[in-house]
Amino acid sequence: MTDYDADLQRIEDDIHAIGCATRETAAVLSPDVGNAARLFYRNFQYTSLTGQINLLRRLAESLDIAISSSSRAADLWLLKAHVALKRHRFADAEAALRAEPSLKTFPLATLLQSDVDLQQGRYSAAREAIEAVLSIDKTWHALARLAYLTNLTGDLRSADEIYAAAEDELSAKEMQTFAWLEVQRGWMHFQRGHQTQAMVHYDRANAAYSGYWLVEERIAELIGAQGSFAEAIAAYQRLYAASPRPEWEHALGDLYSLSGDSQQAHDWKRSARLHYLESVESGETYYFHYLIDLCCELAGEEREAIEWARRDLSIRNNFMTQGDLAWALYRSGELTEAGEWVTKALACGAVSARLYLQAACIYSVANQADLGSYYMRLAMATNPRPARAHMPTQQGQPPRMTRTVWSPRITPGQSVA
Repeated sequence: MTDYDADLQRIEDDIHAIGCATRETAAVLSPDVGNAARLFYRNFQYTSLTGQINLLRRLAESLDIAISSSSRAADLWLLKAHVALKRHRFADAEAALRAEPSLKTFPLATLLQSDVDLQQGRYSAAREAIEAVLSIDKTWHALARLAYLTNLTGDLRSADEIYAAAEDELSAKEMQTFAWLEVQRGWMHFQRGHQTQAMVHYDRANAAYSGYWLVEERIAELIGAQGSFAEAIAAYQRLYAASPRPEWEHALGDLYSLSGDSQQAHDWKRSARLHYLESVESGETYYFHYLIDLCCELAGEEREAIEWARRDLSIRNNFMTQGDLAWALYRSGELTEAGEWVTKALACGAVSARLYLQAACIYSVANQADLGSYYMRLAMATNPRPARAHMPTQQGQPPRMTRTVWSPRITPGQSVA
C-alpha cells in the first residue's frame, strides 16, 4: 500500500469512527458541535487529498446546515471559507471570513484572507497579512504563501529558501505536506525552464510520500515538456484510469496533438470540454480558466473563450485572468481590447513567462513590434523553454501557443493541505 492510500484509509476510518461515536453516519449532522467539526474537517481532508473538487459542493451544503443550527460555529465558518476557496468561490470565502467576528483572531483565517487578496490582485494586502501571521508564529502555512508571493516578484532563490524554511517547520509525520511543498518548489523551477532541478524536487516528493497523484501529474507534465510524448501520455492515462478528470483529458489532448495524432487529440479535448461544461452547469466555477485555454485551442470556439475569460475575471481579477482575457480577445482578432487588457495585466509587475508570451504575440500583431520583441526576449529570459509559440503560416492567421507547459495555476489558497 502506498503512503497516499494508507492516509486515505486512515481518514476513512476516522470518518467512520466519528460517525459511530455520534450514532450518525458521515452524511448526517451530529448535534455535538465538536464531533460535527471533526467530521467535516476529516471529510475536507479526504476531498483535498484526493483532489475531487466535485465532492466539495456537498460538503459546502452540509456546512451551511450545520452553521445555521449551531451557536458555536467559528470553526465551521473557517472551514466554509476554505471549501469556498478550493471551489474558486472567492466572494463566498470572503463573506464566510467576515461572518464570524471571532475569526479576526485566528491566524489561519488571516491566511485564508490573504489567499482571497491574492486571487483578487491585492498583492500588497496579501503580503501584509502573511507577514502579520509570521510575526506571531512561523508556520509552514504562512511561509508557503510568502514563498509563492516572493516567486511572483521574480526572486526565485529567495522563494526557494522560504519553501525550505517551511519544510523545516514540519514534523516527521507530515510527509504529505513535505511532498506538497517539494512539488511547489519543483513546479516553480519548471516554470523557469529548470527541468532537471524540478525533477530533483519531484523525486524527493515521491520518495517521501509514495502514490501521490499530484507528484505523478507534475512528473507527467515535465516528461511531456521534454518531448517524450508517448511516455507522458502513458503517465496521464494511468492517472485518468485511477480517477477520471477533465483536466487530464485536456492534457492528453494536448499531448496527442503534439505527437501528431490529431484525431485522438480532438476526441480527448472534446471530452474534456463536455466534462468542463457539466461542472459549470452544476453551478461550479472551478473550470473557467481551463475552458479559456481549451476554447482558444479549438477551431471555431474563440468567441466562447472570451465568455469564459470574462466570467473568470468577474470572480477573480488578477494578472492571470486579465492576461487570459487579453489572449482570448487576441485569438478572436479583437486586438485593440486585447492590448488594453494585456497592458493592464503587465502593470502589476508579476514575473510570468506565460504573460510575457501573451504580450509578445499581442503586441507583435498590433503594430507594436518593438514591444512584442521586448516581451518575447523577456519571456525567453524568464523561461528559456516557454510554451511553444507557433508563428502564422498564412497571412492573417494569429500565432498560437500550445498548453503543454501551461500548467493549471496553483495557489496556496486552493492547494495547501
